[in-house]
Amino acid sequence: MKAQISIEFMIGIMFLLVIYIAALSGFNTFANTNIIQNEAAKQVCYTVSSAISSADIGGSGFSMNESIPYSIGASYDYSLSVLNKSVVDINWPNGFFSCSMITQNITSITMYAGKFSLNNINGTVYISSVYTDKLVYNISETVHTNGTYFFNNVSLAIYNNGTLVSGYPVTIQIVNNSFSYNFVSTVAGHYTIKVNDINKTTFYAEREFDVI
Repeated sequence: MKAQISIEFMIGIMFLLVIYIAALSGFNTFANTNIIQNEAAKQVCYTVSSAISSADIGGSGFSMNESIPYSIGASYDYSLSVLNKSVVDINWPNGFFSCSMITQNITSITMYAGKFSLNNINGTVYISSVYTDKLVYNISETVHTNGTYFFNNVSLAIYNNGTLVSGYPVTIQIVNNSFSYNFVSTVAGHYTIKVNDINKTTFYAEREFDVI
């Protein structure tokens, strides 16, 4: 009887030990994922703040293109807020981070993954960015596109797997330095939207997405 109780006790201990090891492994995985996302988010924030500082130092007439990745760690859902208070904020589902820049002479903007441009005009830095509401769409689903900061009407071109889609580029009217444009794709593929200001071609932005 004592031997049976001892065996059952040992089995119970081993079962609890297995649960503890599994829980510890899950916690470590979660912690490592958070660390990777945190470091990736910081790198994105520093990339943007550094580009803004470079555009500020470059003086009036300076322009450059920069890009930020479509994911930070395993997260594809993040955004950046550039504020004319010398701060860049990055937000993602599991966190938030801020980094500083050397200037307040910049247009405030919320931006997302993709290629963007920076232009210094008379000491003020303007960021041009284009955004789609998702990164993956189904065939025949509407793609909602928004862009800012542009001075004049923009030329918008759409490419599917590197080939210009029929009917593009199109000219879109700018309202308050921004635009909205919706379209429906009936063909699967990897798409790229390319936008530039008609009269100021250095005001340029790109955004990629997939249609499945």
